[in-house]
Amino acid sequence: MEISQLRAFIAVAETGGFTSAASAMDVAPSSITRAVAKLEDSLGVRLFQRTTRSVSLTEAGVRFLNRIGPALSEIEAAVDHIGESGMSVSGQIRVAASVSFGQKVIAPALPAFANQYPDLRVELVLSDSVTDIIAERIDVAVRHGVLPDSSLIARRLSDVRYRLVAAPEFLKKTKKPNSPQDLSQHRCLTFPYASFKSQWRFSKKNREVLVPIEPFITISNPIALSTCVQSGMGYGLLADWLVNDDIKNGSLVEVLPSWNATGADVEQDAALWVVMPSRQFVPLKSNVFVSFLEGVI
Repeated sequence: MEISQLRAFIAVAETGGFTSAASAMDVAPSSITRAVAKLEDSLGVRLFQRTTRSVSLTEAGVRFLNRIGPALSEIEAAVDHIGESGMSVSGQIRVAASVSFGQKVIAPALPAFANQYPDLRVELVLSDSVTDIIAERIDVAVRHGVLPDSSLIARRLSDVRYRLVAAPEFLKKTKKPNSPQDLSQHRCLTFPYASFKSQWRFSKKNREVLVPIEPFITISNPIALSTCVQSGMGYGLLADWLVNDDIKNGSLVEVLPSWNATGADVEQDAALWVVMPSRQFVPLKSNVFVSFLEGVI
């Protein structure tokens, strides 16, 4: 029994097929087929039910996957840990993030990261759905908001503050609000989510105000929403990691800066987190990427 056979078995189980497993591992399908066949011979059991249309785990395969998956992760982590003694950062790292955060924050920083670690290949997986980092073999994932309880390793990357912003040209043509309540009479651009689409929450010291809004434009993508705000279509309530640079360069102006603002039902403890698979040793490649992110956020 070889580790390469175990990797092939897990890849087939996770992807649901020999061809897809081969694609994920960047090898020929025949090598995956041979590796799994040798593993089944070594164990003396059939791990997969194979038909012309599908591949599924047998009962023995399910039991074996549940036991060998975490064990293989620990073995690979131990190998990474030993290999870090020479402090060489190489290989490949898979990073998952939301589409907007990946486009706005991570992608622009990748050239500098590549210059610092030229032997480490980065695969950036962008999706607005929550990625299963174990099944997708993700090394580092960036998550937003309050995290649910899980066995994953979570590390706080940054606090998040929402900022009420508008374009300078828009503010020249309209009366600037003096209080949050004034927004109910202005054009507001927002997200279609329940927390943002009908009310925004403003707080200052011990005072809290819920402001009803009538959305003029509703967009699910933060970058697209920010673009419309910059074009002068109205006010937007956007995360600081998205608009800080635009405020600095003058393409956006922060409005009511003395107030803390967020969606009506958004948790007060808004934050960005990095999440990694739960295992005893965190690979050096993951640590250096997280440290790099902390420097650019």
